[in-house]
Amino acid sequence: MVTVVGPSGVGKSVVAQQLKESVDGVVCSGKFDVQNRADPYQAFGEAIGSFVAQVLSDKERCGQLGTLLNETIGEEMDILKELVPSISKLLKQPKHEEQQETLDVSESGRKRLSVLQAVKEENEVASSGRGDSKMKKQKAADRSITERAARIQNVLVEFVKLASTEEYPMTMLLDDIQWAGSASLGLIEALLEDDQIEHFFLLATCRDKYLRETNDNSPTDSGSTETEKQFSFSMGDSRSSIEKPYPELIELLNRYSQQSVKLVLQPLSLDSVQEIINILLRMPEENKTRELSKIIHQKTAGNPFFVLQFMNVLVDDNLLTFDAVNLNGAGDIKSQNVASNVAEAVYKRLKNINPEDLFALQLVSAMGNSFELPMVRFILDGLRNSFESEWSDIEWPTDLVWSFDRLVQTGILETRIGRGEYDFSHDQIQSVAFSLIPEERKAALQLAIGKRLMQGLDSSHRDQFLFSAVELCMAGMEIMGKAEKQHLAFWAFVAGDAALTQGAFEKALRCLDVSIEILGDEPFQKDEELAIPLFCGALEAAFTLNIHDKVDRYLKEVLSQTQISLLTRSRAVLVQIKTFSTRHKFQDCNAYICELFEALGAAKVSPKAGLLSAAFEMKRTQRMVSKYTQQNFLDLPLCDDPKINMAVDIVKAGITALYLGNPPLFIMLTCKGLQLSLKYGISPSTPMTMSCVGILFASMKDFDKACELGESGLAICEKHGMKKVLPQVVAQTFAFIRHYRRPMPQYVAPLRYAMDVGLRMGVMEDVSLAKGMFCCMVNATGTTALPQALPEMERYLRNIKHQGHTDQWLHTVTSVQFAQILSRPNGNDNTSLDGDFMNEGEMFALVRSKGENVVLGFLNNYKVQLLVHFGDPLDAIKHGEESAQMGISYGPGTPFISRFRFFVGLANIQAYEKTKKRKYLKTARTIKKGLNELVKHQNPNVLYFLLMLQAEITRVLRGSSKDKTVLNYLNEAAVSARRMGSLIDNAFALELRACCYLDPRQQSFDEAQGLYYMRQAIKSYQEYGAVAKVIHLQKKYNDLLFVRHPLN
Repeated sequence: MVTVVGPSGVGKSVVAQQLKESVDGVVCSGKFDVQNRADPYQAFGEAIGSFVAQVLSDKERCGQLGTLLNETIGEEMDILKELVPSISKLLKQPKHEEQQETLDVSESGRKRLSVLQAVKEENEVASSGRGDSKMKKQKAADRSITERAARIQNVLVEFVKLASTEEYPMTMLLDDIQWAGSASLGLIEALLEDDQIEHFFLLATCRDKYLRETNDNSPTDSGSTETEKQFSFSMGDSRSSIEKPYPELIELLNRYSQQSVKLVLQPLSLDSVQEIINILLRMPEENKTRELSKIIHQKTAGNPFFVLQFMNVLVDDNLLTFDAVNLNGAGDIKSQNVASNVAEAVYKRLKNINPEDLFALQLVSAMGNSFELPMVRFILDGLRNSFESEWSDIEWPTDLVWSFDRLVQTGILETRIGRGEYDFSHDQIQSVAFSLIPEERKAALQLAIGKRLMQGLDSSHRDQFLFSAVELCMAGMEIMGKAEKQHLAFWAFVAGDAALTQGAFEKALRCLDVSIEILGDEPFQKDEELAIPLFCGALEAAFTLNIHDKVDRYLKEVLSQTQISLLTRSRAVLVQIKTFSTRHKFQDCNAYICELFEALGAAKVSPKAGLLSAAFEMKRTQRMVSKYTQQNFLDLPLCDDPKINMAVDIVKAGITALYLGNPPLFIMLTCKGLQLSLKYGISPSTPMTMSCVGILFASMKDFDKACELGESGLAICEKHGMKKVLPQVVAQTFAFIRHYRRPMPQYVAPLRYAMDVGLRMGVMEDVSLAKGMFCCMVNATGTTALPQALPEMERYLRNIKHQGHTDQWLHTVTSVQFAQILSRPNGNDNTSLDGDFMNEGEMFALVRSKGENVVLGFLNNYKVQLLVHFGDPLDAIKHGEESAQMGISYGPGTPFISRFRFFVGLANIQAYEKTKKRKYLKTARTIKKGLNELVKHQNPNVLYFLLMLQAEITRVLRGSSKDKTVLNYLNEAAVSARRMGSLIDNAFALELRACCYLDPRQQSFDEAQGLYYMRQAIKSYQEYGAVAKVIHLQKKYNDLLFVRHPLN
């Protein structure tokens, strides 16, 4: 990415165009507009439309790309068609042509179904409990605004990935990214973050004032900026109030500074200004224009736009005269105020144009930087019919084509040849044109334009100019009548919902808040049909933006409407569950879930359920499930009871809060969810309950049924197309179940697949879960080298934080910082979990204060490993005992617990060596017995743990006759670890073998062999990227490695 930065008028767009022309492949461009910031992905849609127009001329390329898009993106292509209708031509699927009245729809138009009608249909289906299952699944998939926004963003990323190839690289120019909204900035970030996009070049322009920190007093361009500010203020530019540093944009460019280049354009030097003046005045003699050049350079601070406009002022006002020898008027020129005179120059220039052209210019300046002829013609016809008699002083344009052609010839407008689309040649000119509208008429004109567009929305052209129409009407809301405001309330809701769908949450909330304000007091009594989706949408937007006061207010408003069914309020119910979870109010969340379960008639469960109740529910579920095979699960019908479906959905929504807040309640409700599915049929969240119960069965050593449940959940997802729940099922099955039967290195591809599907479906909570599991599995398996894995882990952690999924944050932090500790030289302290995101003391204090016992188990797990690796076994045992007290004991469990048990066993052996207390040896033997039981159940990922632990127990008993047995155990452990792909466990087995050879108490003492295996261990640790461990061993065995046996 290259960002061309500089003040307005310095020539950013010109430089970008020159850069664009110097690259190969397809070049497309789009421009962000300050007056259309509400339109998410505006510039991207324009750029992709430009790309499609170019590709259509190449039939072979068009066919290849169309086929690839259909095969890869599939049904999600509807999202692209909505943003860029012309893409239908690329897919050889002509778009549906609607009947048109006055307005000729251009390629930027979009088609949407009536939002209220869709809500009504959804409510009817929910109430009846019947309807097409595919439709119900689609409705469920579309409920969460964060899901819909993520789907759109990831489809756009996928399009860029497919469209940019080595043979056909793509260059995209995005002009004025300082006007980009949060959705567009998120898409830029996604494009920069995707490692698979290799042949894509992003070129952007940005005004420098938006990239300055608040304490930046750099004098480099302060003169230019001050001139620009005076210019904007003098013309009453509405944008001057929002020209301030843009933190989100600054953060984005800083975060990806290594992947991007910032090209800063400085103002023109004195010599450059003089060269321009020499050309304009046709005076090549430098000495004759030097004094004039100094004055103009000082007045304009070298800004090219101001230089040219100021020269026009000097000529128009006869301040610059010359004879054959000398230039005159320098003294008068010095006294001129460049800002006011440049503004005046543009003002006069526009004021003196044809009155018909002037009104056309004023009209389009209120609409944005870019506009289309059919749209302007449609608006003008409506305005003429409504205001021709009232606005008698206006000369109405008789021919817009001629008016725009004249404006193009004078350099005020630019045209895109053959497309009927126009742009202002500079946004400063647009600002001046807008200021020429009489102040008393501005609101009326904006309202009139908005209302005319509303007429198009009300007829057959739904959502073509939705954002512009609503924005213009909101600008004139003060002069609206009551009926007009009620009309605006509806369309502000529609615009807000559309903005939600595309990820422009700030703008969406503003539109929805306007609609709520218009509805006034008792909105549900006035218009329940509108109020329900309106408040739910505003609630979801406020939740996404972390505006807690609005979340609380809207939740109270919606949930207090007890006359409305619980099913109809389901969106608010799910947000309430997520709110409890993200605020770590797990007890409140669990009590609320139990209350909902009972209200839906699903079951009566106590939020204070204990282990006895959980064990009873597990036994009951075991008896039910024992009668089913995988085929029996697949043959279950779909559930048509909306209350049962909602009950199972609630379990899915609250799964993290249940797991972290009260594990016994988690057991009970997941079992209840599966029982309901077996009794009433498959719900959209049934596969998730299956995988969760599978995890529980594994903890009871019923590994066959556990694997069958996990595989059945995946099979049901595939059979019924349940893509929305698939990421969570994949993450749970591969991270917690399959490792009992299959090698753990196979986790990488499935978890990445889960993330990909989750991104496509927009289920960001499940994507965060998969990312958290990926980070954990990197440490649990040791199969991916840290230099390769750690940047990805850190990126995933930032993503989780950015998404606001705090319930996944803490345990992922522990995984990432453990990897950081191993991969970096940390001085003398390698046993602390301090890292880039939190320090160890903060983590333990926070987790204990919140009662998150599961996360505390993760912390202790990693702490134990560090203490064993770097030599403090007694402290390791203390952390192991704390986890054991929370139920994370020495029995079967996840792969994390298998590794945890192994290291606790080693810690006890080391403690026995130091203290000779047999209780430590007894504990180690108990752990070995548990690992041996897992091996008997055909778990291939525990064998090397068992062999290393058996070797260490045998070694400490000091039976010299057992030396060969110990070495054989360790050799088999290293072979098994290599076979499973575990780099760190292979290194650890080699280290233990080296220690056996280097122990003078052992009959097998052999310094040469010990040196060989220690170097092999260090080499394997280096391959894994465990720098801290390498340094530790080099220090510990410095005399052996570097003094007695130095390397060549």
